[in-house]
Amino acid sequence: KNVVVCSCICYGSDMPRKHPTNVRWTDEEKSALDAAAEDKSLTLSALVRMIVAEWLKRHGWLKSRRTKG
Repeated sequence: KNVVVCSCICYGSDMPRKHPTNVRWTDEEKSALDAAAEDKSLTLSALVRMIVAEWLKRHGWLKSRRTKG
């Protein structure tokens, strides 16, 4: 039930590889993420990165810059 968010998939092949981040999801959260990713034609990793980046920007932890995803 862990999802690996891989920086290579999220950032593209031009970004250096980093250690993957493991996240434990409930079944409900995983199903919702899968459905949202499919609806937006995104990979799960790209969707999660987009959601997290937006949250970090909104709370001042990440400078506003355009991100892929």
